[in-house]
Amino acid sequence: MKKLMFFLSFVLCVGLFYAYTSQQASVNLSVKYNPVKHTLSVSASNTPISEVIAALEKYDFNLYIKDLNTDFRVSGRYSDQPVDDVLSKLIPAKYHYFYRVPEQATKAQLQQKTVAKRVAAEQVGNKAMGSKRGLPSLPSAESLVGKEQFKAAPKAANQDLAVKTPPRFKASAGMKASNSIRPAQLKESPDEQKLKRDADADTPRKSGGEHVVVTYKVTKAGMEAVSTSVEKGAYNPAEQTLNSDMLVTGSDGSNVVFMQSVASPLMARSIFDPANGHSEGHGAFEQEEGFVTVKMPKKYATATTARNLNVQLLEIDKAQSDAVLEKFQKKQLRTTDLSRSAKVVSRAKALDVSKIKTIRRQ
Repeated sequence: MKKLMFFLSFVLCVGLFYAYTSQQASVNLSVKYNPVKHTLSVSASNTPISEVIAALEKYDFNLYIKDLNTDFRVSGRYSDQPVDDVLSKLIPAKYHYFYRVPEQATKAQLQQKTVAKRVAAEQVGNKAMGSKRGLPSLPSAESLVGKEQFKAAPKAANQDLAVKTPPRFKASAGMKASNSIRPAQLKESPDEQKLKRDADADTPRKSGGEHVVVTYKVTKAGMEAVSTSVEKGAYNPAEQTLNSDMLVTGSDGSNVVFMQSVASPLMARSIFDPANGHSEGHGAFEQEEGFVTVKMPKKYATATTARNLNVQLLEIDKAQSDAVLEKFQKKQLRTTDLSRSAKVVSRAKALDVSKIKTIRRQ
């Protein structure tokens, strides 16, 4: 009987120990994901990575460790730090991982990238203008004269000998006629040449006009517009390029009115590798959803004209891509041309901008 009581006491102590240990692990863990700033706040002390993953799922943040073979433990404190920085410090370098964030975070990151590009462009312009403003200015006449004292002009000793008219000089045979002499041309500095090139490249934007930017959410079921904005600069088909085998097109009747090359939104082509510091060469995996952002003419910012658009995600035949691009740049591309040279991957619902808040960029 004593042995039985001892055994039961031992089992109870072991159970209480594991329960206490598990409770302590939970108490010592604090995780928060900020989808707007795409940052993590983590406080963990010898906590299993599985608990960290479970805590992130409460924020619709799904973390996948590709080659996880043991539930290793992590420790550290990070407050409102970039997601990639925190994960690279928590997860050992031998593991490969990737993650998916909620839709709210994806939209915020798209907007932040757009703003970042615009700010970077403005900074480049400001730097160039600063270089130009930094050229040394000519000294003023007052600073050149300073305290220099001048004497009165000497008078002629003999009034008859005073020079009343400028003397005339005989021109030598080697001198050129005045009409054959051209004024010297100043050579532009590198900064001035860059400013001129930037101004020429920016002419369509400064000359007026606007275009529409629409972000579509893409799933296997189709495409749906989730955000729109109106940006400065008229839409110019001649500026479009094809650098991928996927593209989004919009047709109005039989005319293709916009076209944009995109990466496949349902296929992630790499996994972040913290050991090497880059994300190349780790295969590809399918995604349930993705996002594409396209530009289109300003006329489709109104509900009436937007409903006329037929938007599709296409996979183009690479052998036909040059011919398709050339026709589009000349505004001669028709829907029949696309049907012969591209395959439809997904179709979008009718674009109803009245149900989406449109942001006007200043």
